[in-house]
Formats: sequence, structure tokens, C-alpha cells
Amino acid sequence: MEYMHRTSITEEIQKALPEAIVFKIFNTIPETLLDVSKWTSGHVPPVLLAGGSSNSVDIARKLIKDAGFVPKYAGYNLGDSGLLERLGVLPHRLAENEVHGDANIAFDVFQRKA
Repeated sequence: MEYMHRTSITEEIQKALPEAIVFKIFNTIPETLLDVSKWTSGHVPPVLLAGGSSNSVDIARKLIKDAGFVPKYAGYNLGDSGLLERLGVLPHRLAENEVHGDANIAFDVFQRKA
């Protein structure tokens, strides 16, 4: 966790491959829940993403949609990818302390009607 407060894996990949277009995607949902058929309610959690470029966001969104999820874009700043990495740890903490080891949990994004 200390490492995650200084940098992110995504930022380190971008440093190592400066010409690459890098995103942080699919890390806030446990891998056991990446199969949309497991969401029996028909309501799937959003997939949060950050990074990329103005020319690449639509491609990343399509990848997420093709997997059956709804993309929620947090912006181009790869510095924010660390927020998503730390958020990806939270379901594990909740599983340990709140839901008796069941890691089959995910977050949602709601917008209140005006």
C-alpha cells in the first residue's frame, strides 16, 4: 500500500513505454465477477477507467461495453490511476471485515436526479 501512495503501476508502465497509450481499466471489480453472466439481476457494476488520449477513449469504452459492462471515465490524468488501484483494494478489505470473506462485491456509481 505504501507504494500505491507514491505512484501507480499504470504510471510506471507509462514511464517505461512513453510512446504507449496507457489506461487503468478493470481493476475495481474482482476477477471472479468479470463474467457478466454472474450478475443475475441484470445490473452490472460500472468499469472505471482513467488515462489514454482523446483519440483512444472511445476504443477503451468499446472494449468495456463489449465485455458487457458500462464504462465510467475518470479522465486523462494517469496520476488518478492510483486512486483506482487503491479502490481496487477496498473490496478485499470489505471481504475480510464485513462480508465474511466473500469477495464477490463491487461498487456502483449513482447519479441523483436533479
